[in-house]
Amino acid sequence: MDYIKNLNSLALASRLRRVLDEIQRQGRKVYSDLGINFEVRWFSVFHFIASNPKSTITDISSSLNLRHPSVIQVVNEMVKEGLLRSETDSSDRRCRQVTLTTGGRRLLNKLQPVWKAFEDAGREIVNEGDNNLIGAIDKFETALVRRSLYDRILLKLKS
Repeated sequence: MDYIKNLNSLALASRLRRVLDEIQRQGRKVYSDLGINFEVRWFSVFHFIASNPKSTITDISSSLNLRHPSVIQVVNEMVKEGLLRSETDSSDRRCRQVTLTTGGRRLLNKLQPVWKAFEDAGREIVNEGDNNLIGAIDKFETALVRRSLYDRILLKLKS
């Protein structure tokens, strides 16, 4: 018996966390087994910077819909690993521009075929289901923007 699964939408966050944890665990194993020094949590920031050279922390944060401190932490980790360079913007001293280093570009070349395999495998898993998982996630995120879970809970408690 799967207790969390039986709780249905009451345990939605727990189920999503469990799925995310498993995806990340398997992703770490892929990188490790291939001898690639890359953290799963770096993916979206690294991919964005690779696709958008000379991005600022604000650009990354707003485009990925991530909190500023989270982006700074991930960028700092990759700077420490020699994958990114972070420099103060000459036109605005408050901004930091982030670019791939030579090592970051070399890593990107190694990662691209691996990411293609991730994408293909993910699509395969999604297609095994009865529903359009990606479409459902899109609708779920839109619904959260329209009215937050917090607001919905408070409304239910007041009625």
